[in-house]
Amino acid sequence: VGLALGRQLAEAGRRVVMVDIDPEDAPLSGLAGSAAAGLSDFAAGAVGFGAILHQDPLSAAHLVPAGGMGRPPLEIVEFAVEALARSYEAVVIVAGRLPAGAEAFDQIATLADDAVIVTEEPASDAGVQSAYTRLTGAGLRPVVVMLAAEDEVVAA
Repeated sequence: VGLALGRQLAEAGRRVVMVDIDPEDAPLSGLAGSAAAGLSDFAAGAVGFGAILHQDPLSAAHLVPAGGMGRPPLEIVEFAVEALARSYEAVVIVAGRLPAGAEAFDQIATLADDAVIVTEEPASDAGVQSAYTRLTGAGLRPVVVMLAAEDEVVAA
């Protein structure tokens, strides 16, 4: 969903960068290439900041992969997002699952103005409601996106 959003914004003429912050769920990393430098490589001092920016092969957007050196510290993610926000009109953070811990959640929530909840569950699901409450409590304006299960037919 983050990839599609970033590409649509780029297609509309916006300067967009998409950032993977979860190395366990890093769809952008595959697009940049398995050996592409990312946030964790920058955090470890292995590359400079410019080396973590990669061109999306299918749009005018740029990609910042999570990197090959584990989970980047949240301080580095915060630094990178703030730096990128000065150069790009839209920074799309691909975060994977919400962190369970309050401190990690709060640190990620401070990076954004809006959030998208991606789920296969109905909006009435307790987990979806909990995510919505946590995000609105952090001052974000989340949008729930309900995805149909593979065996469902959805008319739009």
